[in-house]
Amino acid sequence: MKKWEFMLIIAMLKMIYLNNNGQVTIKEAKKAGYKMPITSDHWLYKYMHDGDGMVGE
Repeated sequence: MKKWEFMLIIAMLKMIYLNNNGQVTIKEAKKAGYKMPITSDHWLYKYMHDGDGMVGE
């Protein structure tokens, strides 16, 4: 991953991540405009996954 890609992900997470519990919640992702479900191929999945390959189903 290039430095600019990392910085972009960090900036995007700061806009989404509101409650400081260690994971982006479904509520936070929806509020930021992301549609559910989020699957394992989505960049946000690794910050909110529950281990089955899909969140918000």
